[in-house]
Amino acid sequence: MKRMRHPLLIGLLGTLLAVGGCNTRRADGPAAAAAPANPVQAEMRALHDATRDWVTAIADNDLARIPPGISRVHAARQVTEQALLKGEYRPPKASDDVAGFTRQDEAFHDELVKLLEAARASDLPRATRQLGVVLEGCTTCHQKYRF
Repeated sequence: MKRMRHPLLIGLLGTLLAVGGCNTRRADGPAAAAAPANPVQAEMRALHDATRDWVTAIADNDLARIPPGISRVHAARQVTEQALLKGEYRPPKASDDVAGFTRQDEAFHDELVKLLEAARASDLPRATRQLGVVLEGCTTCHQKYRF
């Protein structure tokens, strides 16, 4: 498949590397056997793996590789939602703002749906821009609710 370079790709890759500190481990890394400490960490691992794949998919102009990652992240979100509803999880920072955390998570997943739509439309420029929006959502949430 022909590789296509997109001007925003370098910026997106830099952002991905900057937000890559989600306390995630690659499946082949030394901590691969360790289970996530909580459902949000499991969701973040799924998101980390998917985002890495999305950057590659955009670089390769192979947007059909984007939807499976979104499906995995949405599935992990369901477990997170249950933990929040049961009071089994609170964000490490601003832990008293579970409602705000939930709203921000809902908005984030809405942005993932827009990425899915762009991928399904085979719209490379729109998918690239939308991945930037998704990554900005990672940064915004981490600033407010992470350590």
